[in-house]
Amino acid sequence: MFDNFDKPTLSEEFVILTKKISFGLFIIAIIIIVQGYFLYWAEDNIIDPVDGIYKNIIAIGGETPAPESGLGRFITILAVFEGLVMAAYIVVLAAVFSLQGGTILKKNYRDHIVICGWNFQGRRIVETLLETQKDQIVVIDPNNRELNFDKKKVFFVKGDPTSDKTLDDAGIMNAKTAIILTDLSLEPLEADSRSLLIGLAIESKNSNVYTCAQIIDSKNEIHMRRANVDEIILLDVVGADLAAASAINQGSSMILSELVRYDQGSEIYRFDPPLPNSIVGKNAQEASDILHKSQVILIGVETTEKNKIKDDVPNRDKLLEQFEASGRAILVNPQNYIIGNNDSIFVISDDDPKEVL
Repeated sequence: MFDNFDKPTLSEEFVILTKKISFGLFIIAIIIIVQGYFLYWAEDNIIDPVDGIYKNIIAIGGETPAPESGLGRFITILAVFEGLVMAAYIVVLAAVFSLQGGTILKKNYRDHIVICGWNFQGRRIVETLLETQKDQIVVIDPNNRELNFDKKKVFFVKGDPTSDKTLDDAGIMNAKTAIILTDLSLEPLEADSRSLLIGLAIESKNSNVYTCAQIIDSKNEIHMRRANVDEIILLDVVGADLAAASAINQGSSMILSELVRYDQGSEIYRFDPPLPNSIVGKNAQEASDILHKSQVILIGVETTEKNKIKDDVPNRDKLLEQFEASGRAILVNPQNYIIGNNDSIFVISDDDPKEVL
């Protein structure tokens, strides 16, 4: 089920660790050979250079008869010291590798979801994705928290999501979607600035990944748009508008809560091409009537064709602004709009419309 990753490969940090240890061993090997020749030259009881090298190697472990000459004794003492230094060198490299969160194998993810950062909403987001999606989830968590999720489905990368290395470890180049969670422990300006930096880092690595970011202050939305973030969740606007809507039209918050939750009732679904032939070429009202026969309600259409945003479309200026920023626009509750082959639709349904229609 969760097979969207390639065969694991050795991680970059493990390759670097191996090279460092190999280089250290190479230097020690050269020194041992040279010392072995000196030992052969200094000791009368050593019959050839190979025997000198052998006894020098044994001296590294502290197990060799005491040489007769002063030079020989100095070389063996030096060999013991070299053994201690080499052991300490390897231990330190291994400790640094472990403390930095190094791993031997690196998973090569693809078509997965990357969650950058963490806040109190993170757990519910992951649980909802696990219930509704087959994609693997990679969480970039700077604090390396202990989060109990199925380790075969949810993977964790420790590091800064603005870092190229961290994003590479999370497989951002092959990711399908990236979710940027705002750090609610920071001041609004600082939190939004950090989300912006994460968005810029992701877009610079892979402009094709669909990015969705939370921001606290809606005034910073324009900066996110300029960073080519695809979808922006305005935390200050969503809460305020929902409260106002509930006061004006009582019960609105209950309806919206059901629509955005995937564990109860009806949900909002996106239906990408190819669309059912029965609605292609029909206007939105006709398509809505056809879909309603299958208990599916049409609520919006996404187009990538600017000329289909007609003069009589409500909120046209906002839609054109949306189109200029992202190359597409979403028309909510369209009426005379003609559904095309390349359009995506948004519907309300109890079940996945791809299975219903």
